[in-house]
Amino acid sequence: HFDTSNPKTLLGYTRFEDFYGRKSLIARIEMPREVLEQAQTSLQYLSSALVVFGLAFIVVTILLVETVVLRRLAKMNADLTRITESFDFGGRVDGKAKDELGRLGLSINRMLAAVEQVQHAKIAGLASASTPPAAPTAPAAQTEGDHG
Repeated sequence: HFDTSNPKTLLGYTRFEDFYGRKSLIARIEMPREVLEQAQTSLQYLSSALVVFGLAFIVVTILLVETVVLRRLAKMNADLTRITESFDFGGRVDGKAKDELGRLGLSINRMLAAVEQVQHAKIAGLASASTPPAAPTAPAAQTEGDHG
């Protein structure tokens, strides 16, 4: 039988019988639980290390998301706001990266180019509509003798 109620020591009991099968002796062994203490200390260190590495991982992930994604989106938003407010559809956003945000920038630039073409076509159409049409030329006056 073992008694594990004390966290510092482990107690073990056993019964010995004599030659006649009668219980004659109970042996008690008391042993310090050094291994358990070392295991608990190691477990505390491991838990602390996991918490520290987990927090470090979270911080690094947040910084990477901030730098790689959010700053670029904020810049793209600022560029689009500038283009929209100035009606300068010749402006472009950054589309040089080879990732999803770069492809988004290229798509936005294609859309801006199409809007710019429509804008130029409208301006050209308004310019031609504002110039008066050329006066029709009158046919040459015919004389009565020219009826041929």
